[in-house]
Amino acid sequence: MKLAIFDIDGTITRRSSERFFIQFLLRRKKLTRRRLMTTFFLFLLRHPMQAFNGFKQNKMYLRNLKEQEVRSLALECFDKQIQFDIKNTLLEEIRRRKSEGYKILLLSGSLPCLVEPMVKFVGADFMICSELELSDGKFTGNMTTLHPYGRNKKILSKLFCKEHGFDLQHACAYANEWADRFLLEAVQESIAVDPDKKLNQLSIKKDWKVINT
Repeated sequence: MKLAIFDIDGTITRRSSERFFIQFLLRRKKLTRRRLMTTFFLFLLRHPMQAFNGFKQNKMYLRNLKEQEVRSLALECFDKQIQFDIKNTLLEEIRRRKSEGYKILLLSGSLPCLVEPMVKFVGADFMICSELELSDGKFTGNMTTLHPYGRNKKILSKLFCKEHGFDLQHACAYANEWADRFLLEAVQESIAVDPDKKLNQLSIKKDWKVINT
């Protein structure tokens, strides 16, 4: 079986799906800016080594929010905003890969409630995202798995391939950030999508395909 791995934020979508959702929660008054900043700094106090990517990994803003309510709001946010941020070029790439017999894996550090509607919308087969801890039907703000970012994307992809019968070395991957280089270097075919400066330079050096949308 052949596997095509797609990052979401900045690759399939132009902007961060989770930032869309945070802004959506702020407008719906399910979240305040004060609470958002408090949880951000609390996270950094607890995890000082995560200062660089703390925003991406920090899910404490969801603490004590009900899972079902968050899921409902996330679906509304996807239907009203996020789906319109999806790049048509990437939809075409996903369709092309599917027609060539590839299975599609969406790999993102975003929330399950945001990745699930994306899986359905683009017709993906699998997903890996940030898995969150629940207590009495409410989010604790803690994660239960590795955060899919940087080196962890490669680690999680290798585990996924082992469990599902794929060979990562024969897969293809689409991503947009320098932090995604570990995954891109681990697959057979690497595609940089609207890459940042450092990833673009690496793509030129390694002769990877670059898609600018």
